[in-house]
Amino acid sequence: MSGAKQAPVADQPRDADRWAVYLVTDANQCAASGRSVPDTVSAAVAAGVRAIQVRAKDAHGGGFLEEVLAVADALAATPGGQDTALIVNDRIDVALAARAAGARVNGVHVGQSDLPAGRVREMLWPGAILGVSVGEPAEAAAAAPHADYLGVGPVVDTATKPDARASLGLGGVAAVCAASPLPCVAIGGIDVAATPHLRAVGAAGVAIVSGICAHPDPGAASTAYLDAWRSAKNRHPSARAEGRSMPASARPHLGLPRVLSIAGTDPTGGAGTAADLKSITAAGGYGMAVVTSLVAQNTRGVRGVHLPPIAFLNEQLAAVSDDVELDAVKTGMLATADIIAAVGAWLDAHAPAVLVVDPVMVATSGDRLLDADAEAAMRAFCRRATVMTPNTDELAVLTHQRPATTQAEAIAQARGWAQETGTAIVVKTGHLHGPCAANIWVGPHGEIHRVNAPRIETTATHGTGCSLASALATRLGSGESPADALGWATRWLSEAIANGADQRVGSGHGPVDHAHRARRLQRAADPRPWTEADAVPRHWHHPDDVAPGLTPDAAACPPAGPWTSALWRAAAPVRARIAASSFVTGLLRGTLDQESFAFYLSQDAAYLTGYARALAALAVRAPSAAQAALWASASAHCELGEAELHRTWLANHSEPLDARSGPITDGYVWFLIGHGLASPYVVGAAAALPCMWLYAQTGADAGAVPQAHPYGAWIATYQDPEALAATTDALGVVEDALERASALERSDAARAFLTACRHEAEFFDQATRRG
Repeated sequence: MSGAKQAPVADQPRDADRWAVYLVTDANQCAASGRSVPDTVSAAVAAGVRAIQVRAKDAHGGGFLEEVLAVADALAATPGGQDTALIVNDRIDVALAARAAGARVNGVHVGQSDLPAGRVREMLWPGAILGVSVGEPAEAAAAAPHADYLGVGPVVDTATKPDARASLGLGGVAAVCAASPLPCVAIGGIDVAATPHLRAVGAAGVAIVSGICAHPDPGAASTAYLDAWRSAKNRHPSARAEGRSMPASARPHLGLPRVLSIAGTDPTGGAGTAADLKSITAAGGYGMAVVTSLVAQNTRGVRGVHLPPIAFLNEQLAAVSDDVELDAVKTGMLATADIIAAVGAWLDAHAPAVLVVDPVMVATSGDRLLDADAEAAMRAFCRRATVMTPNTDELAVLTHQRPATTQAEAIAQARGWAQETGTAIVVKTGHLHGPCAANIWVGPHGEIHRVNAPRIETTATHGTGCSLASALATRLGSGESPADALGWATRWLSEAIANGADQRVGSGHGPVDHAHRARRLQRAADPRPWTEADAVPRHWHHPDDVAPGLTPDAAACPPAGPWTSALWRAAAPVRARIAASSFVTGLLRGTLDQESFAFYLSQDAAYLTGYARALAALAVRAPSAAQAALWASASAHCELGEAELHRTWLANHSEPLDARSGPITDGYVWFLIGHGLASPYVVGAAAALPCMWLYAQTGADAGAVPQAHPYGAWIATYQDPEALAATTDALGVVEDALERASALERSDAARAFLTACRHEAEFFDQATRRG
């Protein structure tokens, strides 16, 4: 038989996108996640994966064959399995034996240390798929006459192949893709964030091992990879077909995203390129701007517009693309059909991996901003986008429908456009009615990602559309998935809107505060001690010596005496900070996004395990049996009651999360355990008190919780009568311990109490600091 490739036969899968996400199995990792290899394969295929390579590093002879047969059976029983390529790693004999046993095996994948590709081709059946691992253009060229696809890598170093060659990085992958006419599947340490970047440099797919096999939910993991792949339209396959070379450095990268705004100006800084640059910086990117129109406007309206010549617009665009490699582009105001055509031509010649189009067509007042020719040009222009961010009026113009009046209508309009054009749409519901102002990603394949945000009564809304689109472009350009990128941009913008009025810019509709999150995080990173040097005297002799000038508000669980009354007074500033935090206000109102709540619960479950240990330490050291029983009961409640409630919710109602404790959680836990084990008893007891007392107060602040409240079950735990009774008992213990302590011990106890209160504030806030 000749070593040349044979024509495909009918048993080969026909899905043109079969390589997009290519699962390589690992029996050990699947087992560690509590699943068999066939179960993992079934979940991945059900999610849309269409290429499976069975790799059994530790299996020999019959064991490997049995695994291949089991996977073939799983594919036969799974919808989509018949359209999925089943590839055997290395073992030609096992592939042939499986086919002889009646299994549908489509091909074999071999490495550089195996038989030469030409020899392998001679041994295979007609129409078999042959994949070859390569790591440089010369190897790709040698394999090309015989192989059907190439496995290119490793992209980064990976634990699943510790003996692999040095990692290629994106530049190395791009070089192989540019040199080979075959589909190139990138492999080696690829996470979801890297996926769209690999597509952008020409990869035909990504091969995943740990990212799916070791994931607690392989179906969800597969969906995340597929969504990330689809989020970045591959604008570079034509580079090989048309003979254009790809730079070895590879334009997209996994570091600081370089983002270009193409829009109009706003001299007051609230919208247009000014808002775009602030948003790009806030979202973690490097911002650049090309100006399409000079606009004389302020917070009260537009006074005039000057359009630079098209030739000058082209000069600006060329100045950027001739010098800077871009990771994302955001377009805003493109005022005429000629401007739209010029920008469109530039994008066709210099297509970015991510293009976010804010189709500025209809003003908030409802006035049309473009003439009929420009509107038609914008409809065609939008088809280039990765994602569009129209308001509801603009969505209606694009789809030739009446403006939606409900979220369901808006989603239906977006879904039709997305399916027709292959472009995702973010449905913005800020102008619709309801307690939440959700942003909803509607993808061309029917996928929907919803991010809720509280509806904020404010006039500081100037430039919100520009800001959301620019932040979204930046996060997508950094490699985030659509869900993660939209989640971050929505949460950031909600905070910016909520604090915009405090800037006191203009007398009309003012701008949002683009930098509020950055300033908040800067304050959170302040390394100075949390308590003032004079907050507690070195020797605390009398209750009135602590926080004498503060007037306490009513406590859900009243202090047990003068010493705990002093602690309540001293904690007033931190309690006010907790009550006003965006996390707590969103939690109590029910407007907190699910991802932030799930992150909080995952950390709280980890915290409760540590807190239970601190309480157990206090039980051992308690001076009386009654106090020991109090702390022991509270410890058991944490470990067996609340923590289990958290874990159950996370298992049933959330995407799988990294359940490890973060640095804020760890810091708080070890602070409590350290005091519980090593400090005087009164200090450990005072440190443990805020967790009970402040949570009881948060529950009281919530008041009556509606039955439909999304977080009602957890707010109810703060209001639980047994928990309130335990808090009251703990207050009595701490009051007694402070009364019996020395002045020096009281001082240390008060500082530990106030520090624990600040730990509580940090613990609540940590969910709002992600990413």
